[in-house]
Amino acid sequence: MVGTRHDTSESQAREPGPLRAWMEAYGPPLRRFLRRRVGDAEAEEMVQEVFLAIHARRSVDPIENPQGYLFRAARHLLSRRQAAFDQRFDEGDLYAGIDTSTPEQQLLDKDELRRTMVAIEALPPRARQAFVLHRFEEMTYAAIASEMRISLSAVRQLISRAIAQIAREVGRPR
Repeated sequence: MVGTRHDTSESQAREPGPLRAWMEAYGPPLRRFLRRRVGDAEAEEMVQEVFLAIHARRSVDPIENPQGYLFRAARHLLSRRQAAFDQRFDEGDLYAGIDTSTPEQQLLDKDELRRTMVAIEALPPRARQAFVLHRFEEMTYAAIASEMRISLSAVRQLISRAIAQIAREVGRPR
């Protein structure tokens, strides 16, 4: 049943089944939550970002409360976007938040997002863990080093290699 405690074995944490079930169960309410705050187009993009984060995160640690995690991630993303908008507004760039992309560009962006998710999954486990902690959990290198019990330079190397591998697999130069 969705929303209950899931088997936390590593093999089950990487199965696409739970994520698909979470997308079906929590995608619609998450979209409604975000649409009320940012509108249709941006809400859809943000839902994809949230599910990308949960997809990457569940390969590092099991998620026992997916609904809570999803809505916390959505609120965090809203607050980050609001802060970025506020900064652009303060700097006078009023048009920076307007989506002027074409439907073709949106399809290309979705394909790139899919390829990025595949590339993240293909990372070696420690590199994936360091990358996810830094990019999705927004932890500092020092905090990652402490959590993973490795040196700061090892964190830098893991993340640097992860970024290079993802860039190669997604097909864009670093």
